[in-house]
Amino acid sequence: MGAIADHFATWTAAGLFVRLCCVFSFVWIVITTFAPTPYGLLEYRNSTADGGTYGIGGWGLCPRETVCAEEWYTIALLAVSRSSAYLNYPMMMLLFLSKTNHLRTLLQQTYLSIYIPFYDLHAIHTLAGHIVALDYSLHSVCHIVRWALQGNAKLLLTHQTGVSGLLCFVLIPVITVPLSVAYIKKRMAWEWRKGLHYLSIVWGITICFHAPLMDIAWLMGVPVGMYLADMLIGSVWRTYRVDTSIFYRLENGVELTFEHPPGFHFQGAGYVLVCLPWISQYQWHAFSLFAHSTKPNHACVCMSAVGDWTKSLHAHVQEPTRRPAWISGPFASPYSTAGEYDNLILVASGIGITPALSLITTYKEKRRVNLIWSCRDASLVEFYLDKCQFSTDGWTLIYYTGKRQLELPRALPPTVLIFNGRPDLQNIVQEMIVGVETGGGLPEDLLLDAEKLEADLLRSQLHDDHASMRSELPSVKEDEVVLDVKSSRSTSPYRKTAGLPTTSSERSSSPYKGNRDSFSRRLSLEAFDDGIKDMVKRVANSLTSRGSAAERRSVAPRASIGSTKSKMSAWEGSSHPGELMSRRSMEREIMTKVKHERASVGDRRSQAQSRFSQAGSAPRPPKPEEKGKRQGSFVERIGQARLATWQMLYCGGSQPVVDALRGIERDFRVQLRTEKFDW
Repeated sequence: MGAIADHFATWTAAGLFVRLCCVFSFVWIVITTFAPTPYGLLEYRNSTADGGTYGIGGWGLCPRETVCAEEWYTIALLAVSRSSAYLNYPMMMLLFLSKTNHLRTLLQQTYLSIYIPFYDLHAIHTLAGHIVALDYSLHSVCHIVRWALQGNAKLLLTHQTGVSGLLCFVLIPVITVPLSVAYIKKRMAWEWRKGLHYLSIVWGITICFHAPLMDIAWLMGVPVGMYLADMLIGSVWRTYRVDTSIFYRLENGVELTFEHPPGFHFQGAGYVLVCLPWISQYQWHAFSLFAHSTKPNHACVCMSAVGDWTKSLHAHVQEPTRRPAWISGPFASPYSTAGEYDNLILVASGIGITPALSLITTYKEKRRVNLIWSCRDASLVEFYLDKCQFSTDGWTLIYYTGKRQLELPRALPPTVLIFNGRPDLQNIVQEMIVGVETGGGLPEDLLLDAEKLEADLLRSQLHDDHASMRSELPSVKEDEVVLDVKSSRSTSPYRKTAGLPTTSSERSSSPYKGNRDSFSRRLSLEAFDDGIKDMVKRVANSLTSRGSAAERRSVAPRASIGSTKSKMSAWEGSSHPGELMSRRSMEREIMTKVKHERASVGDRRSQAQSRFSQAGSAPRPPKPEEKGKRQGSFVERIGQARLATWQMLYCGGSQPVVDALRGIERDFRVQLRTEKFDW
């Protein structure tokens, strides 16, 4: 509840407008009820019908049977019931307006989104639901007690106001408790909780008839009507049958991949509702959507087997299968705000990685995207490391908390680091921001070193003696030579499968054991050695196995590029076989140069690994005075203007992570948005 209130407090102009509406409504009902006639309902009488004192000092009100208070205590009860109802009206309207999902997604693309957070009205819906439930219960109890004291309890069953009010009072706990009480929520099936929540439509229509002489029919009729219209229009025009869907079974979940159907517009962030008739015809579940990393116009959904519906789906999908699916959406989410910032820190827990992957795919060439992912599901980590292309301009830090040893499917880029345990988010976020803003820990520096090394090797091979090879292989064309060079580039550690062991016997003798903090570094460097060796063999072969000396003498020497080029040019101009370098000596020389440069890349990666490892393991919690001094120094060092270009986004079900990120938002003034489907 506190987190929802904090979110509501960040509404700025929209939140202020809602609060002003509540205050205005409250003041209005107080004046129109307790001001003397003709401005209000309060009137003066000398005595009651039985000769007693009327009201308070002769003042009371009784305009009609349902609103009648002639004693001080009934006046007090009436004051509470009417003021609570009118204070509640704006929140009652928000209950339905906040769930016009198709309309709010459209409005998120308009200028109004500057003032109203259409991307995340669910938090407002939840807050309004809690307020309405408490406020309406208070309203009903005061009316029921007042009528009972006056001997008018029969109004609950004989009058339109009483009947409609009693029905709404009974429906409120049925609608709210299954979704708000954790004990019941865990033990009640999702379809029952969702079905009972839809009774809110009955509640909204009933409330329109509660006070026929007042304006509630219009005040509630319009929002309820908009909600029903949005539901109908979305069901007809924004719900799609997908026949191209492919389901892949994971160790603890299922991935759904599908081609965008006609009319489906996905802009890189959002979620969809999924219905699989072959699992259940009545259940729609929300899942974050992310763009496929290699297939254009395709999107993916990852579903972790944690509930009845997803477990049933996991049991049905034994092999990759094509089955029809119904998709509704996409809908705007908090991740839709990512484009408003230069630097992103995406924090995820478990399956919450999916919206982060969508932003990485969408913004990896446009923004600096950093990822902090904590996950205990080994299969999930292995699956996405193999499938996704992470940002090269940002850090990807994976904190693995599972028990099974990871079997990484490919070599890791130098900006992807894997750790054991949980991250200290405050230190990690601070380290990321400082490294980028001060230029002391830019991930592209590490990547550029690796790419420069690779480019030098390619230039060496491209500068080889094409004429000699063409004289030996006259049928080989120039573009085929270039193609051969490009194929050798695929052996780079960033593009090459690492050849990890697959069988149990191979794994038992695998060298990839020991400290997991250094595992990813060793994996990349060993794969890098394989790529270098393969490339060196190609270069050496081209230098020592081509044609005769006479043929080579006919080729004019070329200008050298680097030390390797000098050796190659000298060899090309030589006619004496004794002056020719042997394949082994050339290979050794190139390997020496390459390994030296590779060591520099490895050292930089190792330094980054060590830096984040140290930042992620705080030896002791800082004292309050130390913490305040450190936070003030950090904000002063970076500057508020630069911190305003950063945003944190979190998706997952860990409340401690949310609390930690809210602390970072408060202390370091870095904006936070959260996404969680805990309906």
